[in-house]
Amino acid sequence: GTVIGADIRAGASSSSPDKLAVSNGKLYFSANDGATGVEPWVSDGTGPGTIRLADIQPGTGSSSPSGFTDVGSSRTIFSAFRSAEGTEPWITDGTPANTMLLADLRSGTSSSTPTGFTAIGNNTFFAAYGDGIGTELWVTDGTPAGTMNVADIRSGVGSSSPEQLTALAN
Repeated sequence: GTVIGADIRAGASSSSPDKLAVSNGKLYFSANDGATGVEPWVSDGTGPGTIRLADIQPGTGSSSPSGFTDVGSSRTIFSAFRSAEGTEPWITDGTPANTMLLADLRSGTSSSTPTGFTAIGNNTFFAAYGDGIGTELWVTDGTPAGTMNVADIRSGVGSSSPEQLTALAN
């Protein structure tokens, strides 16, 4: 009963699917189609329903997406690299048209490097680096306006570096 869902990189080379996660009833993962580098993909389990969401790092460079996690009932957050912003949080509803940078938390080409996405209710908490505050706790409702630092736990440029976030009830 095991079959190939989609041949993303035709021929003898592997697409090297990685970072697999189920979010909002779809399978999200990173893969290399041989033309656009390692980029975000989504699948409903069928060949025609398996698509690349975006070429975030244009050309053959890789955005190396990871951390696919629910935000509310219809969106998925993940981190990805683009040379113009660095590694930042991205958002998608599972379609290429609605896959976009959520926020450039650390302005310019420096990365905020968001990690530990943890969904609680209609929000997702994560750790990220912010200018002037270091690596601290952030929250998003999936919108740019609803993405903010929760607290500068270790005041100033020092980092509290929250890790292993876990949801407990709501």
